[in-house]
Amino acid sequence: VSPVEMYNVMECESGGDPTAGYGYKGLFQWDESFYSWAAKAGFPNAGITNGTAQIYATALRVSQNGWSAWWGCKP
Repeated sequence: VSPVEMYNVMECESGGDPTAGYGYKGLFQWDESFYSWAAKAGFPNAGITNGTAQIYATALRVSQNGWSAWWGCKP
């Protein structure tokens, strides 16, 4: 997954604020599916606003499914 694409999507979604959001949360504005993706990415106990876990979970999900979940900000 391109770091430039990840950065651009993160900026669009949260402005780089890991605590951003109300319904969706964090750098990439995740929903509850974050927890299963974070566990698959090696962060089984991470909170939804954990920036590092969000980066790895997002990279894993995008590598498997593309940017479809981020339709409003996809590269």
